[in-house]
Parts: sequence; structure tokens; C-alpha cells
Amino acid sequence: MKFCVLMAFYDKGNKFRERNLSEVVDKYLTTDDFDVIIAEQYPQGFAETISKMNPDRVKFVPCNEMKGDPEKKGRFCKTELLNAAVKAYPDYEYYVMGDADAYLSDECFSSLREAVSRLDSGEASIVFPFDDVLYLNEPDTKRIVAGEELLPGTKDHGAEIFRQTGLCNIFKKSTWDTVGGFDEAFTNWGAEDDAFLTKCKRLVGHSLRLSGTIYHLFHPKVDTESYRESKDYVDNRKRCACLRRMSSDDLKQYCAGNKNLADLVEKYDALGRLSIRLRWQCTPLCLLTVDTTIYDIDNEGDMSFTKLLDAVAAEDGAWYIPTFVKTTLGGLEGIPGLSDEQKQELKDYLKKCNS
Repeated sequence: MKFCVLMAFYDKGNKFRERNLSEVVDKYLTTDDFDVIIAEQYPQGFAETISKMNPDRVKFVPCNEMKGDPEKKGRFCKTELLNAAVKAYPDYEYYVMGDADAYLSDECFSSLREAVSRLDSGEASIVFPFDDVLYLNEPDTKRIVAGEELLPGTKDHGAEIFRQTGLCNIFKKSTWDTVGGFDEAFTNWGAEDDAFLTKCKRLVGHSLRLSGTIYHLFHPKVDTESYRESKDYVDNRKRCACLRRMSSDDLKQYCAGNKNLADLVEKYDALGRLSIRLRWQCTPLCLLTVDTTIYDIDNEGDMSFTKLLDAVAAEDGAWYIPTFVKTTLGGLEGIPGLSDEQKQELKDYLKKCNS
């Protein structure tokens, strides 16, 4: 059985990204199960060279013109590149979306193989073959690609990964067809993976996460506070919120190519459906802010603490609840104004999730 790994690449002369692409491709080639397709935006020759070195296993798809130019010029068009790769090689049954800096552990490869039965049975429409991510600094990146052990406590910038829908996932070609592929309105970084996941879950079926560690190879950081305030990022989040909140009929019409996402964003924004923040109050002293583009919450006016956790569990799985409480809520002891009864209720909920 062959898997096809889709990789989107935009080479701006960044030696870190070139190194990462080469190492990640080599890792996939260590097993015969995987072919790799690299779709490169405005090709500079590096990806094509990798393809020529492995002509039987690595395909190269040059994308010299991006739809929507000049608006997209200079912006990374990941979703358009991924769609181009599928369209160029449409005969695989299973596609792996693999970021060009996501270096998989051997356990992840086992999880990708296990995912096939989960997809075929209808248990899931999309599977994530990992439940842990280590963001590496440059010295540790060199260690991992050399096959060496990492130093204890390895994390990049001290960052924790709380929720990750990118890096790597696997789905069937039939799912890609049903949801209309990846959403090409998304540009640069942010929310494009959530958008694809949302369509898979709403139109095909549940998502599933299996065990494994992904090592994010080092490159200069793009997820900065200033970028999160940029128009590109805010627009991407609105598009993703729209895919979550639009009616089923509008979603089906959009995925069939009969409606425009920009028009739908305008429609649902005018209806007040795209608010990206939920202010949630569990006590008079405790006011929390939760991203509602991630968690589908139907009645925001009647949201108990356990209902909020149920929404998190439905989206990410119960395994994520302890991390959510620790990071988003600051831990049970850090929430002011909780009664002993409320604390016990939450402790029982966490115990259930950990069992």
C-alpha cells in the first residue's frame, strides 16, 4: 500500500527551510510505504533537485502562477500548493499532509499505517498520527536529524504545544473530493489546517488522534504577536469561523463550488456569527476568554464550566482536557472564586478524562 505525502514549499532563500525540507523528505523515504509530492511556489530549483535525486519516489509540481495574483504575490499559498499536488497526482487512495518542517518519529509512521483501518471503517474522516510535539532549537534540530538523543527538557523558546491540527494528518482522496479540497482563500500562516479539519468533520465524519511525537525542525519564528494582529491572520481566522458557523446548506454549496467564501464571510459577519471570542464567566470573580473558532458552542449565553469542557473534549478529545485546564484556565487552583463543590466537580471531570 502506498501513501502520498503532500508538501507545500516556498523557497525564499531560507537555508533553514531548505535543510528542513531535505531532512523531512529523507525521513519519509526510509520506508517504502511513502511517495512524496513537493509543490513549490515560484520554484527556485531546490525542491526540483531533491526530486531528481529520487525520481521514483519524489514528484515535483512547479507552481509558477498563483490564483489571485497580484494579491497573493509574496504570500505563502499553502492550500493552493496542496491542491495542485493532489490534482497533479490524483490516483492515490490515501494522502498525508506533511509540513516541510515536521520530522516524524517512528511511532508516527506506525500510527499512519494504523490510520488506514480507521479511515476505511468510517471511524474517522481525518487522522492525526501524533499526540506530542517538540519544537526544537537549532542545536537539537541537528541532533535529531543525526539520529542522536535529545537533551532532557527540549522545547523551542520554552513554548508548549496545546492544540495542533497542522504538521501532519492523513485522509482519503474521497474525503478531499467531498470537502472541495483545501481552501485557497487562505494565505500566509494561520487557520488553514483548522478550516480543512472543520469541513472534514462537518461533511464526512469525526477526527481521530493517535500516538506519536513530531519534531518541529528549527527555523526563524513567524508566529509572532505582530503577525497575529495582521490583516492576513485576522482574515484567515474569520474565514475559519465562517466555515464553522455557516449553515449546512451553505457549507455544502460552498464545497461544491456554487458559493464564494468571501461572500459567505460577509453574510455571516453581518449576522454577528463570526465573533472569535467567548467571554465566559464561571463565578462573579472569574472571567475567561476562549477562542470560539476552535470550539463549536451553540448557546453561548448558557455555558456551564462542564459544558465548556465537553465542547473541548468533543473537538480535541478528552486527552486534551487537563492541558486545557492548565494552560487556558490557569489550573484549578488558579481560578479565583471557585467553591469547594465546584473544585471537586472539576477534579472529578479531570479524573474521568485521565482514566
